[in-house]
Amino acid sequence: MTATDTRTPRYQRSDGVLWRDTGQYVLVLAPGDDGAVTLLGGGSAALWRLLGRRHSLPEIVAAFVDHQGTRPAEHEIADAVADLTARGLLRVEGARGR
Repeated sequence: MTATDTRTPRYQRSDGVLWRDTGQYVLVLAPGDDGAVTLLGGGSAALWRLLGRRHSLPEIVAAFVDHQGTRPAEHEIADAVADLTARGLLRVEGARGR
């Protein structure tokens, strides 16, 4: 691993997040979210399933190609990851300054 690799943000589901995969959808409840449930479907549900392990944005895009047969735009993945992170559903490791 190079010095650059340790600074590349990698994303994974946050500890303490309750969730249930129904097969078609994923229902997610963040800790302290007063019972608000986030419903993920389609690509967002696939992203959630993938983030059981740490991945960088390029790794996520590659995984979609491998598992879904489609190549999403990296900015679309980045937007979805940023949204899940802002909701407290993902943790980030290796971001600059950490």
